[in-house]
Amino acid sequence: MKYTHLFPLLLSLFILSGCGSTRPGGSFPTDAAPAEADGAPVVSGEGNPSSHPAIPKEGLPELPEGAVAEGTTVEYIRDLPAVVDNGRELTLRLHCRAVASSYGTWNYGVGRIDVLEGEELLQTLSVRDAVVAAEIQEWQQMAALGDPYYQEKLESGELPEAVDDDAWTACFEELYLPEIMDLNFDGADDIRLMELLGTVNGRYLHWLWDQRTQQFVYAFCLVGYDFQIDTAARQLVSESRNGYGIYDTDYYQYDADGVLQRVKNVELSPSDSEGAAEGDFVTTVHEWVDGVWTETE
Repeated sequence: MKYTHLFPLLLSLFILSGCGSTRPGGSFPTDAAPAEADGAPVVSGEGNPSSHPAIPKEGLPELPEGAVAEGTTVEYIRDLPAVVDNGRELTLRLHCRAVASSYGTWNYGVGRIDVLEGEELLQTLSVRDAVVAAEIQEWQQMAALGDPYYQEKLESGELPEAVDDDAWTACFEELYLPEIMDLNFDGADDIRLMELLGTVNGRYLHWLWDQRTQQFVYAFCLVGYDFQIDTAARQLVSESRNGYGIYDTDYYQYDADGVLQRVKNVELSPSDSEGAAEGDFVTTVHEWVDGVWTETE
């Protein structure tokens, strides 16, 4: 089955998703599993101060603000359960890290996800590969709009330069773990992972369970600050802020081939009408009808 996001959000949304990935202090998850076989998380970085407590094998303790040198890195593992077709139980083993910033805060991320059945490794999901695919999807969107710069990039086979070989997500602690949910209404768990979080919007990577190949397949990227699954309408709904004071709600639906299509956009923007008061908004609705975007309200 082919999974392609045909309508990635425009560049302005990616800019808004930004790189704000720090948070004011906090702690590691207390049930974090160790990263090495002997149970000791890997800690690296210059000048790890003696005031930092020893990290016990059973989990990671709360980290004091300002007590760890900038760049200190703690690697650890978290396991999440997933259930796919026919009640098959899998384990998603997240390879995680936290990096101390110069502000006394920690940046949290995931670099890869091992998919296991019992102790058998079925596949490894690469965050870097998904980020590259998301960037290329954006290029395809811009090229489809007639932008010669992105058309040339696609024709040359060029890959995004900004993606490091060792790419990690960068998010707030309570948001960085994947969400396990059925994204395409087939009864199997899928994966939604925040790649980065900006001032308002986050950028999310999505893998769908493919019953034909019996693997998770990277499918699409969505940008926004809120996300809902409408099971009755069989739609995915994403809310985002696109520029100052402009809010979009986008509705996505799978077609008969399993391809995710954006089918409706509701834009809420400040009114520029004469006499409009501050806080007055105009709602504009566009729907995808017979292959054409049509303003319906």
